[in-house]
Amino acid sequence: MLAFYLPFHFYRQNWGIYLRASGVIYLACVIKGTEKRHGWYSLKRLASNHPPYANLKPGDERFLHLAELFLWEHEAFHFASEIAASRSEFIAKAPVYKTYFSDRCATAHEEALANAQAVTHGMKKQPSAIQKRLYAWMRGQGPGYRNFDQWVSVQTCFEGLSRAVEFMITCIPPSRSSPIIGEFLFRGSRGYSAPTWLLDDATQGAVGILRPLPKAFGLRVLTHSNDHPPPHIHIERPPGRPAARYLWPQLAPYKGDRHLSKTVFKDLQRYIEIYGREIDSQIQRIYSSE
Repeated sequence: MLAFYLPFHFYRQNWGIYLRASGVIYLACVIKGTEKRHGWYSLKRLASNHPPYANLKPGDERFLHLAELFLWEHEAFHFASEIAASRSEFIAKAPVYKTYFSDRCATAHEEALANAQAVTHGMKKQPSAIQKRLYAWMRGQGPGYRNFDQWVSVQTCFEGLSRAVEFMITCIPPSRSSPIIGEFLFRGSRGYSAPTWLLDDATQGAVGILRPLPKAFGLRVLTHSNDHPPPHIHIERPPGRPAARYLWPQLAPYKGDRHLSKTVFKDLQRYIEIYGREIDSQIQRIYSSE
């Protein structure tokens, strides 16, 4: 298991998206094309804090970022599905999610849609070589997961969501059902956010690789271990889409890069208030070794 989602219907205190560091690293190796050398054995080694994971090296941060984005998008769809089921419960005034969650066919379909969303929102603009590796890996997964390519296009995605809604509606007693229930269940569900946690189960792995910083305030800051002077950070807004490079710690645009808007710059300042110490630590590691 590379990542997982704990539903708020069942976990009042600790619900949310959980990304395993070992899972992020393993998938980064899949994306890079080096996982065949060790495969799942290396994932087990990572989870057990065995010797460093040799397939990634400084400069491979982009593979880690893509892996984290893919896993987050997959789990975020499970959150969106729970939001949709909750809406149906609100209208029907009847429990839906528990029955839906236990339906094996509904679960398999949701996993296919989750993989499709991860491809659509995380990998569509990536080089074809990366997409081919990821597609091949997903086609080797279990039932449901491997059927992702049925729901990748805009039209089939809509059809897939409609089928998911049908699974939810069948959980509603006939006396409580209504034709309007299925019309908006998934609408705008990506506008909600779930707590996201990184489980550090690979502390001894990937020495020299800088841990991806969290997403917050609609953006994320990245540092690359193979960057050249002067010290600078990479800003993504939204996460996954490069926005600009800024000098560190001056917070001025890198030569040739544009200024951030006032709104985005304020968000960056808020981000740095929380994660500035970790950013500075990573910058120090990068440039003190030169």
